[in-house]
Amino acid sequence: MAYLGEQRMVHRDLAARNILVASETEIKISDFGLARAFGEKDYYRRTDNSVLPVKWHAPESIDHGKCTTASDVWSFGVVLWEIFSYGKVPVYRFHDGKEIPSPLLGDELSRGVRLEPPVNCPKIITEMMNQCWTYTFNGRPSFKELGDRLGILVD
Repeated sequence: MAYLGEQRMVHRDLAARNILVASETEIKISDFGLARAFGEKDYYRRTDNSVLPVKWHAPESIDHGKCTTASDVWSFGVVLWEIFSYGKVPVYRFHDGKEIPSPLLGDELSRGVRLEPPVNCPKIITEMMNQCWTYTFNGRPSFKELGDRLGILVD
């Protein structure tokens, strides 16, 4: 994902379903159907009404169609959630426990709603997910930072 960012590309569909395990030490990102180059700018703005997997999308992508490497970082936080929940589908909930419908998700994310950490998720991973889900895109870690931190955990 750091490489994609260096190439001025956004994936826009980073999710566990699009990650292939090649070996114990190698994974491959797949399904580049929604990937876009952002050219001269530092973002890609969606101009059509295509349906996107909003449960994996950052607030700026949902609300304004703005996709950046930082919005892919948000999605990576959801991927971590998927991994540590053993492949469950993410469900965002109101404070009363009811599921948030997709059309309301952007507003609820702006109010601070996030996925609940998976049961028995290590604290360091929960913290990493929450950093990926920082509301402002410039407050999220880079893929390089995330890779470095994950590398330390594996060593």
